[in-house]
Amino acid sequence: MISEERLMMKLRKPLATILLSIGLACSLFLLLALDDGLSPSVSAKSMSFIRLIHASPDIGTVDIFVDGQKLLSNFQFASVSKYVALPAGTHEVQIALIGQGPNAATITQTLSVQEGAAYTVAALGTKQTKFALDIVKDDNRVIGDKAKVRIYHLSPGAGKAQVTTRSDLIVDALPYLGVSNYVLFTAGTYTFNVKLAPADVTVPISITLQPWTVTSIFAVGKLDGTPRFQMISSQEKGIPGMPQTGSDPNAPLSSAAEPASLLWPWVLIALVLLGAFTSSISVACRRTPTAPTTKMVSDASPIERETVH
Repeated sequence: MISEERLMMKLRKPLATILLSIGLACSLFLLLALDDGLSPSVSAKSMSFIRLIHASPDIGTVDIFVDGQKLLSNFQFASVSKYVALPAGTHEVQIALIGQGPNAATITQTLSVQEGAAYTVAALGTKQTKFALDIVKDDNRVIGDKAKVRIYHLSPGAGKAQVTTRSDLIVDALPYLGVSNYVLFTAGTYTFNVKLAPADVTVPISITLQPWTVTSIFAVGKLDGTPRFQMISSQEKGIPGMPQTGSDPNAPLSSAAEPASLLWPWVLIALVLLGAFTSSISVACRRTPTAPTTKMVSDASPIERETVH
């Protein structure tokens, strides 16, 4: 017969091996989970961002399709969408009168967008000109608590535009399809006066510029005809003006990448626990008692000391 002490001695080594394997597996799982939190997903890295503005006075309410899938519905003239994520690369954009589907599109155009970039896509044109899409690359980085403003001249036949505010000249002689540089402002309420030449018409628009935002002012419509000329604005949250923050206009500020330094302490704790667990198992195995060297009651041979290697 095998004594109880002999049996326990034989069980200690496989039991220690099992516990050590469990400890290693748990630690590996924890490290993989932390690594997943530290590394942005591939899909997040490969996205771009687009928004659309309906600036064609001769196209009615539309549906907008990207690669055959409906992106926006019931999109009216002078509407500006929020930014939407789109995989970087080449895409077919179609604009069709509401309910008619992509096969009856008024505009079909291929656009190429870059990874991490943001764009404004404008639907343009009149019955006398070609309907088309115009794409402009945006920069939504804002430094500190400032606000940025940009002017888009999308009004056909309106002549060149001059924009002033509080007696300051913001942009001068901006032509149709022209886009101004970004202008930095202190947060506050401003009236932007848009003067069109040679018609000598001035149209004001009052906007409250919030800190850390990017505001776009669009001139759309017709000076002589309908829909009438108007100024519309769209304001988006800016992103930190720091390197490698990406260009996601709608990303929460905390998603500008949670500092990896907050997660590394957990990695170190996992490694310490793994080391402590491994050491305790090793010590337990080395403390296995020496088996007796006398014969048992049965005819079994003397039991030699089992050494854990």
